[in-house]
Amino acid sequence: MESLCDLLFEVSNEDRLRILQQIRDIPSSISSLARDLNLSSQEASRHAHRLTEVRLTRRDPDGLFRATEFGKLFLQQLQGPTFTSRHRSYFTAHTLPIPDSFIARMGELNEATYVEDIMLGIFKMEAVVREAEEYVLTMASHYPVSSYPLFFDAWDRGVKVNSVDGKLYVPPEQILEAIGREDWRERIHRARADGLSEDRLIDKVEVNLWMSEREVGLLAFPKADGTPDLIGFSSTDQRAHRWCRDLFDHYWERGEPGHWDEIHLYSDEKQ
Repeated sequence: MESLCDLLFEVSNEDRLRILQQIRDIPSSISSLARDLNLSSQEASRHAHRLTEVRLTRRDPDGLFRATEFGKLFLQQLQGPTFTSRHRSYFTAHTLPIPDSFIARMGELNEATYVEDIMLGIFKMEAVVREAEEYVLTMASHYPVSSYPLFFDAWDRGVKVNSVDGKLYVPPEQILEAIGREDWRERIHRARADGLSEDRLIDKVEVNLWMSEREVGLLAFPKADGTPDLIGFSSTDQRAHRWCRDLFDHYWERGEPGHWDEIHLYSDEKQ
């Protein structure tokens, strides 16, 4: 009986993994595998037969090797470890405070691009708002002051903005002063009255997520010590978009209606 360790051992060899990926959809001969993957015929034959021994591949009567259905399934399940392994430095320094069901689907982020600079992360966050045509979804540990004029412009275009915010978020004085301005308050209240802005509150936002109908501008997990971060991933890939949308919906459905800005502004007025 083949164990998980047996399977992992076989695909731990880069050449065998490349062969399995090569014949996932199109069968191939040993000579073709050797040519396409720059291997000797002896190496290609040995690796292909080892994959066959653990039922990841099979040999057709005409001599062509192809991935079995089990082999295709195994490759699909490897996408999660492939993604996290590719970004092992990032995931060594960051934690994932999200449900296990989303961790099990991490392979859907396989085509995401690493955003390695905070300023680039802010740029991509704001670009999502600037370029959206239908909607913007945000889960934000904090909002840059520069993002609010972009929200105003988005509302003017008829773009709906849904946000999941944290009850425990303590905004800096600069943010409170900005959103406390009469003209800004009027724009925010009008958008809420027109149904273009809707917020939900959870205790604490740990994962930063900014996305639109077109793309994921930024998905950033907190650092290992729990500190929010703006270094993470962006993507226009459909599977990554679906993963991020599902994550947003998960927290949206568990949030309660409310606005973090009004909590703090009303608190200040009472004082």
